[in-house]
Formats: sequence, structure tokens, C-alpha cells
Amino acid sequence: MSAVQEQTVNENKRETLFLSLITQTNGTTTINDELINKIHIEEYEANDSRHLIHLIIIIIVCLLMFTLTIIGNLIVILAISLVQKLKTTSNILIFNLAVNDLVVGLFIMPVALILEISNEWILGSVMCDLWTSIDVLLCISSVLITLIIVIHRYCIIKYPFKYTSMHKIKFLIFMMASVWIVSALFSLPPILGWGRPSDSLPICQVNPKLADQIFSILVGFYTPTIAMLIIYVKTYRIVVNRRSSFQMSPFLTHNTTSANVEQASRNEQAVRILGVMVGLLIICWSPFMLYAIIKPLHEHITGLTGTPKSLNAPAWIDSVLLWFTYSLSMLHPLIYIKFDRDFRTSFHEIICCRLKGLNEKIQQQE
Repeated sequence: MSAVQEQTVNENKRETLFLSLITQTNGTTTINDELINKIHIEEYEANDSRHLIHLIIIIIVCLLMFTLTIIGNLIVILAISLVQKLKTTSNILIFNLAVNDLVVGLFIMPVALILEISNEWILGSVMCDLWTSIDVLLCISSVLITLIIVIHRYCIIKYPFKYTSMHKIKFLIFMMASVWIVSALFSLPPILGWGRPSDSLPICQVNPKLADQIFSILVGFYTPTIAMLIIYVKTYRIVVNRRSSFQMSPFLTHNTTSANVEQASRNEQAVRILGVMVGLLIICWSPFMLYAIIKPLHEHITGLTGTPKSLNAPAWIDSVLLWFTYSLSMLHPLIYIKFDRDFRTSFHEIICCRLKGLNEKIQQQE
């Protein structure tokens, strides 16, 4: 049966049912209260059953997400801390990103799940300020750390001799300090309660002015994302051009060839991982950030405010897009497992609680 036919049948059933509720008594039309009450009870039970099923699905999916997020990023932190080969300047940034994602799994996701279950804010205004501030802090720092990872890899590939270990350490210290300072500045308005709804409203959200919100999204997400795309494309072109020129050069010795092949292979692997990280960042975050601009703009123009229905969008669209951004914290460890053999081996050994001899096993893979 087609959707149109099914809708017609349902409408006919409703009409027949409504007519059955009406009886003629001495020429006067009356409503059968008993049947009306019965229908109300059946509709309430059906809606309650559907709501319970949806709630169970939401709880299972969200629990799975932040469980994988916690376990995955905790193992990344342990692997970098325990495995000598993984203690590189590049992995310092991965370590910071893993700590960021771990806090998302330990604090941001559980509170968001409580909000999904209760469908209103029940944790008080102080917790609201704290949660929104940390959420903003982690979101901004996640984007900026990814940008620093891209810049760091570009410098390694573009300037292999000028970008020495000392330069790397100084660069990373300066950039990571900048990341957390900038992220903290973005998180100040929520923790100070700027734009927060009144305490009488059972919601928790930051309501900045339209211009401030658009500025924050453009500076905190779109500008870094465009920058990392440009830098990534440049890095990719350098790697491809060097591989082509290397393959065509007739003046390379066997030893030089082996060294260059190994270095080129490492660069290609790093660029591949970067491409996946940048791609997933755009896929997971762009829908939410785009909606975060379109919604207030539409409300400002039309004068309709307060709910997603002002855009004729489903009421659950905010939650879906928000959890889609959180999923990136779960996906980061999977990227390392998929594309890095040392991380993959470390993950396997740590999960199996075989920490003794882990460094030796990693060395044997070379």
C-alpha cells in the first residue's frame, strides 16, 4: 500500500470513529464521553510507548558513544605515555587532543545524556554555566589543536632541515599555550552567565547577541577550518611532487633511495591521517555550525524565536546535530588504529593487559 493510500485509509478510519462518537438523542447531537475517554487513553498509551522506545534507543546509542570515547582516548593517552617510540613531537599534539576528547566523554556527554532523558535542565544554574563553558572550551580547543597538527606536519615536510627538534618544541609550547588561552576566552561568557536564560526556565543554553554568535562561529570554527584546508592541500601537493621528482631522479644511490623511500612513506602516512582527521572534522561539525548560524538568522529576520519549529525543523534536530559533533571524539582513536601500525599494536597489547615488553614488541615491528 502506498503512503498516500495508507494516509487516506487512516483518515477514513478517523472519520468513521468520530462519527461513531456522535449519537442522536431527541434530535440533539451528543458526544459519547466514554468512547472519547477510551480514545484519549489509547492515544496516550501509544505515544508513551513510542516515547519509551525512542528513549531506550537514545540511551543505548549515547552510552555506546561515550563508553567508546572514554576507552579509546584513555588507551591513546596510555600508549603515548608508555611506548617510547610514540613519544614524538607530533604525538604531543595527539596526546592533547586525546585528553580533550576524554573530558568530552567523561563530562560533556553524560550531562548531555541526562538532558536528553529528562528533556529539561534539572542540574541547576551553576552546573549549567560550568557545562556550557567547558563544552565551548573543548570544542574550540579541538578545532585549534587539529589546526596546529596540520601546521606542524606542513613545517616538517616543507622545511625538514630548518624545522629542527628545538624549533618543534618551542613552536608546540607556544601554539598549545595559545590554543588554551584562546579557547578559555571563548568559554568565559557562558561561565559568567552572559546570555543565560532566567533561572525559572528549565533550559540550559547560551543566548548571545546575534552578531556575537555569528562572530564566535566564524572565528572559532570556519576560519580555522578554512586555514587547515588550505595548509593541508599545500602539504599534500608537496608530498606528491616530491614523490614524483624522487622517482624520476637518476642520481640517487641505494642507501639514499632507501632513506628517502622510508621518509616519503612516513610523510604519506601522516598526510593520509591528516586528511581523514580534517575530513571527519568538517563532516561532523559543519552541519551543527551551519544550523547554529541559519537558525538565529532566520529567527532574527522572521521574528520567530525559541524553538527549532521556527525553521519548520523537527524538534530533535538540535540534539542530533550536537551529538554528531560529539561523535568526533569517539572517532579520533579509530583513525589512529586504522592508519598507524604502532598505535594499532599498542591498542591491542593494552586492551589485552600485556604491558610488559610492549616497547620491545613495537621495536620488533621495524
